[in-house]
Amino acid sequence: MNTASPPPPPSSGSFVFPKTVRLLKRHEFLQVQQRGQRMDVGPLLVFVHPRDLLPLRMGITTSRKVGKAVFRNRLRRLIRDAARRLLLPGAELLHFDIVFVAKKGLALDISQQEIDQALLTLQKRLQSFRGRKSANKEKPKKVEDAGPKEPDATHGTSAVTLSPTEKK
Repeated sequence: MNTASPPPPPSSGSFVFPKTVRLLKRHEFLQVQQRGQRMDVGPLLVFVHPRDLLPLRMGITTSRKVGKAVFRNRLRRLIRDAARRLLLPGAELLHFDIVFVAKKGLALDISQQEIDQALLTLQKRLQSFRGRKSANKEKPKKVEDAGPKEPDATHGTSAVTLSPTEKK
């Protein structure tokens, strides 16, 4: 008789990286890289493009210039793990598309702590970036007095001057 209890169901706080929070298409990556703001955060170059009331989405790019396939795959795993732990728990508050680009010449023994530190720095910048964006939207527009206006002296008249070749 088996007395072991079944494993608990996955909690809502599980560290997953679903398709809804990933950039999947090439044109999505290019749009963020072309229109987004560029941020240098330690071993990563990050492109951030604001989205209107849509949740956070992320993508990771590591070119062959960064290193061999094993290193590039390890780097992507480190970035994904850090993003799961540090960015996704507060993703409903961040309305951005983010592309992480690994810099050329990274040390082969880069640690998870270095990537974590870079993402913590990014998180602080995103919060201040969001604050600046909302501050710009909240500025009241200047309203002019709706009272009667005096007519301009030149209003209603048009002066046409002819060049010497047009005069007859």
